[in-house]
Amino acid sequence: MAMQSLMTTFVRRAEADRIGEALQMEQHLWPHETLGVGLARAQARAGFCPQAAAQALSVLGLDRNRKMGRLMRCEVVQLSRTIWRLWQRNRSEAAAGSLRM
Repeated sequence: MAMQSLMTTFVRRAEADRIGEALQMEQHLWPHETLGVGLARAQARAGFCPQAAAQALSVLGLDRNRKMGRLMRCEVVQLSRTIWRLWQRNRSEAAAGSLRM
């Protein structure tokens, strides 16, 4: 059981880190683009759900018109982890909904 928990933690961090790396690349390459544009590009690169990204912005209280270059590192990490968490929740809810039909 402990090994399963460690593996789950590892996979979760790897997925969230992949999203974070995509966001950091956007931040580095296009610092003057808005967060909304950067998220769309990062979503295309990392493959996360755009609905989860929109929910994450709302939950964290971030403005999608804010410039990518103005995000602090801790905000990027927090955003990537929140996107991942909401994405997983949306996927599990969608799977549960399809099982009920």
